[in-house]
Amino acid sequence: MGVYGYVYVCVCTQPHPPLITQALVRTLGETKTHFIRCVKPNMVKKPNTFVDDVMMRQLYTSGVVQAVQATRKGFPDHLPFAELINRYYIVLPKDAKALPGAAGVKALLKVAEVPEAEYRIGKTKVTTLLSVHNLIQICIVGFG
Repeated sequence: MGVYGYVYVCVCTQPHPPLITQALVRTLGETKTHFIRCVKPNMVKKPNTFVDDVMMRQLYTSGVVQAVQATRKGFPDHLPFAELINRYYIVLPKDAKALPGAAGVKALLKVAEVPEAEYRIGKTKVTTLLSVHNLIQICIVGFG
């Protein structure tokens, strides 16, 4: 039993006919899939019966819809705070080098004069336009 009394069931733990598994693996190998999110099509797990409300609730609560919306708005680059800070550490002012997480990212983007319209800061990651990295690179060249 999982949290809240529910049992976690994953596709990988269920028995499947070999042909389905092989076809799925082949399809995944042929595409540029970034992530896979499985959803239950209905509450009784009946094959070929799709209940829109059940599937949409799962997609919203798992963050899939929000991720797609952000990407479509033109924020294709998603980086954890630490990765962005480590990549462009040289740009940070001395007093900001000890700032963790979102505060460090904000300081970095401010120094690089990145307009707020070109990024969004979440709980653990920053999503940016591709042009943001160019602005930070220009800032690095200025330090050199």
